[in-house]
Amino acid sequence: MKIIAYIASDNDAGKELEKAIEFIIPENRTEVFRSPQSLLKRISQPGNRPSIIVLMPADRQDFSELLKIRKQLIEFRVLLILPDRDKDTVEKGHTFYPRFISYIDEDFSAVSMVLTKMARIYK
Repeated sequence: MKIIAYIASDNDAGKELEKAIEFIIPENRTEVFRSPQSLLKRISQPGNRPSIIVLMPADRQDFSELLKIRKQLIEFRVLLILPDRDKDTVEKGHTFYPRFISYIDEDFSAVSMVLTKMARIYK
């Protein structure tokens, strides 16, 4: 199983999410990207497709950039960590058809539980 994470910011929340992912999935099966363009380039490569993509945009502007590539992400199992709880942000977040939605200001225990369960299912 391979996980790709888009973690735009190297702040405390980003570091915490990376630790949570690496606790569940070995480091050699996890790739982290910091820009939508690098993420798009990676998922466009044939073969070695990820089982799960975790998206954590840093803010609304970053989220807007991800929205531009959401059509290419629809075929993947997505866990989405939104930058805020604004109604518009949440509505747009649902256009990714995520398996799970969380928020950047929460701890990542629920994300960890979901990843653990998905890791068992999608080995």
